[in-house]
Amino acid sequence: MDNIGPFVKLPEFPFVICKQHGHCHHRRLTPYHSSIRQARSLDAARKGVYTRLVRHEVCKNITGKSTDGPIPEGGGGSAQKRAIEAQQVPWRIGVQCQRLFSSGPGSSWFEVGFGGQASQAAPEEAAIIDRMNRAMEQQQRRFEMEDKEKIKAADARMDANAWLEHVGWATHLEGFDPEAMLRLTDPVSEHEHALQLIQDSLMRVMSRARAIATPAQVGSQALFEAQRKEVDKKPRRPFDNRMEDDTWARHTAVWTKLVCYIYRAEAMADEDRPGYRLSRRQSESLDELSEIVEAYVDDPDTQPLDEDQVDRLTLQTVMALLDHRLAAGEYRSAIISGLAVMGIRKDGGWMDVLDYTPIYSAVIKIARAMVVYQSYVERQVEVGRLKQVKMAEQQREDGSSDERSSGGSGRGSHKHVPHFTSGNAKAEPTPMDWIYEARTYGMHIRFNTPAGGTIDWVGDRIKHRRVQFRMGELTEMLHSLKDEARGLLTTLAMVDDVSELPQIPWSSFEDDHSEDRVGYSFLEDDRNHTWLEAGKNWGIRRITDSPGRRKIWFDHGREDGKPFQARAVQSYGQTVKELMERMFLLMHMVSGQPARATEILSIRYKNTMNGGVRNIFAHNGLMCFVTSYHKSFRATGQAKVIHRYLPREVSELLVWYLLLVLPFWQQVQGIVKDAGIRSPYLWPDEVVRKVEISETEQRERRQAEMETGSGEDGVGSSSGGRGDDDDDNVDTNITFESWVEERNWTSDRVRRIIQRHSRRLLGTMLNISSWRQIAVAIALRYLNGAFKESTLDEDEDDDIEDSLVLHTKINSTRIDLFCPTLQGVDLIFDRG
Repeated sequence: MDNIGPFVKLPEFPFVICKQHGHCHHRRLTPYHSSIRQARSLDAARKGVYTRLVRHEVCKNITGKSTDGPIPEGGGGSAQKRAIEAQQVPWRIGVQCQRLFSSGPGSSWFEVGFGGQASQAAPEEAAIIDRMNRAMEQQQRRFEMEDKEKIKAADARMDANAWLEHVGWATHLEGFDPEAMLRLTDPVSEHEHALQLIQDSLMRVMSRARAIATPAQVGSQALFEAQRKEVDKKPRRPFDNRMEDDTWARHTAVWTKLVCYIYRAEAMADEDRPGYRLSRRQSESLDELSEIVEAYVDDPDTQPLDEDQVDRLTLQTVMALLDHRLAAGEYRSAIISGLAVMGIRKDGGWMDVLDYTPIYSAVIKIARAMVVYQSYVERQVEVGRLKQVKMAEQQREDGSSDERSSGGSGRGSHKHVPHFTSGNAKAEPTPMDWIYEARTYGMHIRFNTPAGGTIDWVGDRIKHRRVQFRMGELTEMLHSLKDEARGLLTTLAMVDDVSELPQIPWSSFEDDHSEDRVGYSFLEDDRNHTWLEAGKNWGIRRITDSPGRRKIWFDHGREDGKPFQARAVQSYGQTVKELMERMFLLMHMVSGQPARATEILSIRYKNTMNGGVRNIFAHNGLMCFVTSYHKSFRATGQAKVIHRYLPREVSELLVWYLLLVLPFWQQVQGIVKDAGIRSPYLWPDEVVRKVEISETEQRERRQAEMETGSGEDGVGSSSGGRGDDDDDNVDTNITFESWVEERNWTSDRVRRIIQRHSRRLLGTMLNISSWRQIAVAIALRYLNGAFKESTLDEDEDDDIEDSLVLHTKINSTRIDLFCPTLQGVDLIFDRG
């Protein structure tokens, strides 16, 4: 840029710009510019000013001071004009302008972006701005640190929180750093070797307690005593510790956090940890346990670890922690203090009552099992002592020598009943009394407080937390699942199209719902003989009728004499697995209000000796499944019968699977495994097995597989293994039975299946809980509220006696989501 008198010349343009007016002029017209004419008229004046300036400087240099007054440097004018002259440019840099029309009255340019940062700022202004920004950021960090650094007691007037006021967490933990408190319950780190040994011992003790606290081991009388809450009132039912594997994992995690908290807090100074106090018995037990494991960690060669001794001390420590008299306040108990710390969320807030009551349930459930186990151990010690004093004969007479004697274990349990009972006015309260009362109060709040809204509708788009989709997309997903299931079924039935499969005469389909004969199903009804005959031995006939399939399936050179190719068996089993995943999704999502995973996984297609009448029926041209197991069944002993009907498309798939695919697959697996017991369940852990295995033995076997890592495909693991995807790279040298290894059907596996297929077909990830909520919302909008909203958390294992609401019978409803729209949805209600 060149300065030419009152003009500025930009080299990229063939004109000059006036500094005074900001207009562009051609070079030939510049002599006629007003500033040029004014400059010429002022030449004389400028010369006079110059002479005066020279005289002023000369006099100043000679005398040291000026003889005239200072020469003014400007004649006034606006600040904007002086800024332009100071910059020597006719514009401000960085100004954004815009105009609405290219010509006419509204074609003037105007400045936009007034809020932007100034292009240039004085040095002192920039320093002030920078100092102000640093001060603001420092103050904001101070606010955040103040919010997080210390726990403050709740203000009953300003912070109206009935739950927090009742449990007293904020008062107990006032002044402590919430992050530091949470770290006390963190999982064991690599360098905490002694704590790791104690945690391993606790897990062994809890597992043994789970196995011992059964009627077969200690008798029902001991379990009644463990269930007792009031000294003078016998419970209606015995203690039942049966639970799903994932529920067991959550319950044991609560106790491991409590033990980690107590162990770490004991290593801190009293002023640095919450104010609980261990009794002498508790301190002695914990110190003895710590000394043994720490001695082993310090010198494992000279101080070998006796696991039985460690487990015995661990159990004694737990019993001592439970047997704590709350004469000086409930938070003198280390267990109640640890439960308060577990109420802190990761963001520094407090857990809501809806999320916290399952923690109390976990403490109660595991504590009862360990009390029964402690009584069992004491009884064994007593039996050994009596044998040593030559009283074996007397023991045999009164039955006390039987380690499984219900009377002996029951009398031993009386000793520990005060851990759980209340109602004695003279007895001092214990931690279990406080936990019972806190859980009851929490459930009272839970069932009398409206839940926060999690569903939102925008047109036909439904939103639930992070999940959102349109109803049309849901319909497309279900159509895709149905088409995929049909394709898999044709592959398993070894046909090219479903039209080649035996047709189902729905109008003459017969089924006797009242028949309770063991082994009966509609497949065994002689009235269906005509059309069922067409599907008899379907799989083996399709193989023998085709030379290509015979080559794929038959193997004449196996040393073990098995007639099948191992690769064909594995491929068929993989396809069966994929089909049953889609069948589960279809039956779960289109049969009405979604059942809990335990309910739908317990469906049987034929009558059994112990289970009674099956769950799958044919009725009025449709298939339906009836669930009687439910969340509170073990607590109440009362079954609620719920009918769920399937659309015709899904009904056909179910009948064809039971008629054509399942019998052939059972025969193949029976030959491969040399087994003869068929599972009656639609989603079995094993299609066929060799011997009857009890639930306890199955659980122990799964646990052993998880600990040794032998279950490569995740058998029995609730958290994964290799997941649901099998490796296609096959080693032909492995044993034949490994080709038909099966994953157990658990809630965790169901959750993964729903997540995987919904993400693939719907573009968002559903799970068991979210679909239950969404299905109820769909019913409220499109089905006139046909579903009942669930009042219990999907994953909570509450004591039904503490529940303050009654479950009402849910009428069965079928959602016809295969329709293009939901305007004319078809409902079928159970009138029985």
